[in-house]
Amino acid sequence: MNDRSNEHLKNKVVSVIEKDLLLTEENINDIDEGIETIDNIRNTIDSLIAETKQETISNSMHLLIQRIMGGDTDSVIEMLDNNRDVINLFNFTEKFSELIAEYGKYRMQYKENYPEIKKIKETFAFKDKDLLPLLKEIVNDRK
Repeated sequence: MNDRSNEHLKNKVVSVIEKDLLLTEENINDIDEGIETIDNIRNTIDSLIAETKQETISNSMHLLIQRIMGGDTDSVIEMLDNNRDVINLFNFTEKFSELIAEYGKYRMQYKENYPEIKKIKETFAFKDKDLLPLLKEIVNDRK
């Protein structure tokens, strides 16, 4: 995105923030903290997605899940029997569980702690990687 369109988008976000009183003197520090909190959790989620993907590929979990979903029980048992190290199955489930738990924290932050940020995200259909830096810039301009 070029500077001009970025500035135009920023102005649109600011107008919504002002119209809906989403960023006030009273909550500016909370919003700033929320941006950091959500960004940190999102970075953790992104890392866990990559780790879960790696565990999935290295342990052929995608093939196992595909056979489970296809109802091919004999193939599932065969794959489990042929697994040399059962710890690999636990590595996958551990990473996947961590990912789901972190996602729960992420949703809670948006829903319960920072609904103002969620409203901006939904209003403009932003992805976190676009929303959080823009909001950070807006908050810094206001401080």
